[in-house]
Amino acid sequence: MHARSLEQNGLSDPAPRTDPFRPEPGPVAPGATSFNPLRRSLLSIGVRIGAGFGVALLLLVLLSTAVDSRLQASLDERQWVQHSLEVLGKNERAVRMITQAEAAARGFRLTGAPAFREQLAASIVDAERALDEIGKLTADNPTQQQLIGTLVPMVKQRFELLHVLLDPQRTDAEAVVLSGTAIMDRIDTLMRAIHGEESQLLA
Repeated sequence: MHARSLEQNGLSDPAPRTDPFRPEPGPVAPGATSFNPLRRSLLSIGVRIGAGFGVALLLLVLLSTAVDSRLQASLDERQWVQHSLEVLGKNERAVRMITQAEAAARGFRLTGAPAFREQLAASIVDAERALDEIGKLTADNPTQQQLIGTLVPMVKQRFELLHVLLDPQRTDAEAVVLSGTAIMDRIDTLMRAIHGEESQLLA
């Protein structure tokens, strides 16, 4: 009624009515409307950066583990190859020393020169040392252990026959040594088997 009378008289209500039960809006802090989105954006960037660092660190750990594993495998392989080459070298040395011992025994029988006797003794010592080292190096290989276990007694038997050539009183010395040809053939077969077994491990 009051508002209609004012309109009829060409006047307006000097103050709009408000709901007495509705709270008045408070003052808006400067920058409040733009702070929350900016903060969320910064947090999102931080999370992404942290996740990126986490992934990079995980990849670095995995790569380091793979490299360490590969290096260890390479080291183990290198040591195994070196081990097999050492066995082969000892075996070849034993073959040379046995052959040299036979040549020295025959040389002494023909000439009687003391140098051949000394060479025989030195060759026997070197051959037995090489065979002993082969036995130690192949302690973890049952096949090689069986071969070396059969070989060593035969080599000792062959050396005993060679010593017969050092006795000038033995008229049958040459026949005794020749009788050991079968033993020497067996020795050669066993040493070839040792070489073949170790070479197979390198393949």
